Amino acid sequence: MGLFSSVKTSVKETPKGKTITFIVIENPSIDQIEFDGCTVFSKETLMKKIDSKVGDPVNIATIRHDITAIQEYYAQSGYFEARVVGVS
Repeated sequence: MGLFSSVKTSVKETPKGKTITFIVIENPSIDQIEFDGCTVFSKETLMKKIDSKVGDPVNIATIRHDITAIQEYYAQSGYFEARVVGVS
């Protein structure tokens, strides 16, 4: 998903033809990004590794990519067992 969590359409017949209405529900935006329990790398370092930014709409695909990027960064630094255990 991208900017919207839901997109629906409604079509109505009118004397002038058909009217199409798009009903959208936007994804909420990211208020803050926190890293709990990380002692090896700073928040600033980890922020540079992810694509999600404060103010962006919540995007599950981007969050999944961010999780993978953080885990790969830890693994490349020798921390092969590091895992992201929760996203809320």
